[in-house]
Amino acid sequence: MSFFCFRNWPWAATCLKAGRLCWRLPSRCRAGLYLEDLYVKPGYRGRGYGKAILKKLAAIALERQCGRLEWWCLDWNRPSIDFYLSLGAEPMTDWTVYRLTGDTLKNLAAPDHAPAHSSRRSGAGAAGD
Repeated sequence: MSFFCFRNWPWAATCLKAGRLCWRLPSRCRAGLYLEDLYVKPGYRGRGYGKAILKKLAAIALERQCGRLEWWCLDWNRPSIDFYLSLGAEPMTDWTVYRLTGDTLKNLAAPDHAPAHSSRRSGAGAAGD
């Protein structure tokens, strides 16, 4: 499960106590349900299994008072994209996925790492604030 509300993250309270707001909170702070992967074996596709799984996850999200159900899909996976669109899902065109791996991940995690400050700000709040 993925959350976007500070009340669900203990470390965020520490961040706020330090006098820094990490990002602007949405006006209605609600948890979201995140699906890591949905894979239906080729021989079982077109039989309603994918829809049944997403239908059940939607019910769980509502039961847990989540504000959304979300997942990622590769840009080239047209059959899946068409399937998700047929369910009424909307692609998030205003988000970009970022990733740290290998040495870059280790460097950022190192205790002596000082974050770079930028005067450029976008969206609801700066990521480093």
